[in-house]
Amino acid sequence: MNLSWLTDTPIAHRGLHNDQYPENSFGAFVRGAQAGYNLELDVHLTRDGEIVVVHDENMKRVTGEDILITACDRDTWRGLKLCGTEEGIPTLQEVLDMVAGRVGLVIEIKKDKCYEVGVLEEKLVAQLAEYKGNFVIKSFDPYVVGWMRKHAPHIVTGQLASNFEDEEKYSFFVRFIGKHLLMLPFNHAQFVSFEAANLPNRAVARCKKRGMPILAWTIRSQEQADRALQYADVIIFEKFIPQA
Repeated sequence: MNLSWLTDTPIAHRGLHNDQYPENSFGAFVRGAQAGYNLELDVHLTRDGEIVVVHDENMKRVTGEDILITACDRDTWRGLKLCGTEEGIPTLQEVLDMVAGRVGLVIEIKKDKCYEVGVLEEKLVAQLAEYKGNFVIKSFDPYVVGWMRKHAPHIVTGQLASNFEDEEKYSFFVRFIGKHLLMLPFNHAQFVSFEAANLPNRAVARCKKRGMPILAWTIRSQEQADRALQYADVIIFEKFIPQA
């Protein structure tokens, strides 16, 4: 398993976005690919079975429309515009066709309550079967990671985690599991993407010592980058351009 591509180049968080080309927009991915950065993106499944690239399940923050992407069909979500621009919501296939292997992709599976684990994942595996470029999959949900490792062991899949200290919706148990990466012996994740603000972390350090790639998120300044790279192999960044 050669993952040198994953750690050799900074990863643009939701594309190389700005005011003109918002997060997870086609334009942001074009900018990132042209600049040579690996690209991080988020995927959801629409009501009619299309894998689209957008972070939130509810579209209110990024489009102003209080509607779930999982409840939308093509006629609806194709008409939504991102953050007051002319950029719409791209499909995963549109991004794959544009990138065409020029840079690597870090694809985050968002867990939607209306779908059981395996529904989006099965479609995603099928869609990526013909893609020739470098990519990995990640998710906060340890069951999603476990599903991928069991049903698509040929695809490198990693665990997203943090201490979840500022997330009141998470129980002590969930925060404890996340902080100490106690899901890894069960779902067999192959890399870890950990919140930079929670580094250093003993469990992350043990994973790094074993040779697991460590991705630090989300970095928004060179100062944060320099600090994170003391503990991680590569940064996931936004709102600034990392210095070599």
